[in-house]
Amino acid sequence: MDDPSCGKWPYRIAGQRLEYPRMMKTLKALIDMRITCYAMVCAIAALFANTAAAADAYLLNDQDKLLLRVGQWSAPEQSFVFWNGLSGEYAIGPDGKLSIALVGSVEAQGKTIEELTVEISQRIQNVVGTTAPPAVSLEIIAYKPIYVGGSVNAPGAYPYRFGMTVQQAIAVAGGPPRAAIPQETVPREAIRLRGEIEGYKTRIARLEIEQQRFEAEIAAYSGQQGEAGTLPLSQTDAAALEAKIFETNQNSIEAQQTRISDLRTLLQVQIKRLTDEIKLRDEQIVLAAQELANVQTLQEKGLAVNARLTSLSTALNDLEAKRIQLEIAKLTAEQQLNLTQRDELSLLDDARLRRMSELKSSQIELDDVKIRLATALSLYSEAVARGTIDDEADLELPDPIYRVTRHKDDTVEQLVLPATGVLKPGDTLQVVLEDSFEASGN
Repeated sequence: MDDPSCGKWPYRIAGQRLEYPRMMKTLKALIDMRITCYAMVCAIAALFANTAAAADAYLLNDQDKLLLRVGQWSAPEQSFVFWNGLSGEYAIGPDGKLSIALVGSVEAQGKTIEELTVEISQRIQNVVGTTAPPAVSLEIIAYKPIYVGGSVNAPGAYPYRFGMTVQQAIAVAGGPPRAAIPQETVPREAIRLRGEIEGYKTRIARLEIEQQRFEAEIAAYSGQQGEAGTLPLSQTDAAALEAKIFETNQNSIEAQQTRISDLRTLLQVQIKRLTDEIKLRDEQIVLAAQELANVQTLQEKGLAVNARLTSLSTALNDLEAKRIQLEIAKLTAEQQLNLTQRDELSLLDDARLRRMSELKSSQIELDDVKIRLATALSLYSEAVARGTIDDEADLELPDPIYRVTRHKDDTVEQLVLPATGVLKPGDTLQVVLEDSFEASGN
């Protein structure tokens, strides 16, 4: 540019006659305007890029709410113009689609913000007919809600925040359940719950020891005597008592077996003696019959009197009658022997059947007591969590389990997350108190 001292001024710009100072002022204003516009365009582009990059890893869901901004740089106006007719808040419908004026329905579920931004920009360009695609910005302003239930104070649906953990969701849902308990009843309630818990644990321990005895007796009565003759119990008062009962029952069964065995031996001896007596009677009957036949022959010849014949006939009849009595006695003894053998065989079966019935009843009671203990532990744990009871007792409280139901594509996943686990939009969190005690250790 020539120096104004050269005498070539004034110059004409756009048909207007300008002096040197005025021209410099105008040029400076134009340069400042271009710098401002360039900075604005860079800022808008950076906003679009940052919005897309921040949500790049997140896939959109139904019920997500989006803020849509659409605009274009206007060269004549030297400014960025927003298209208010398209810009605004939109929600993804249950069908996973986003409905936008002029554009229509756009498939949004399962896509990233960046992918959806590009598609909307291209579709707007096709509909409007611009030479260049418009600038489009998408921002997630609300995620699909999560649902919290179970052992929380206020179950229900809650807004999701990106990166929300299980602990944060429980805090949003009001934490553990609270109950309005009069202050004077708190110590009494604590004492009652602790007493119930300790009582249930003691009863469970005794029932488990009792079941060990039943199982040991069943094994012994089943002929598995080898190592089952002793009861595998720890040396506690309850265990010692059950061991004594086990020993007493074993002795009782053995005594009954001994009595049955002695009776069987006695009956066998009696049957043998009766058999010998019957054999002797048979011999006597044969001799008496022969003698009677001889006397009858002599009588026919007139050599024997009738009194002799009558006496022999009576003696033979007595022998036969006694033989019949011996046969009856033998049959009775044999019948008793059969009954004894049957009793001997059924003794162990009956004892085993009784123990199995007792074992079943004990198992039913054990299950019932475990349920009662779990309930008492849950109540105590909730009372500790809400601060109405100080956990001074060394009790094994139930640990919370965080079960999450998550819909993924067309499948449903059942997950168990830690307290620091990260939830996703649409998750259903169920807080469950688990019974984690071990009665045998108490």
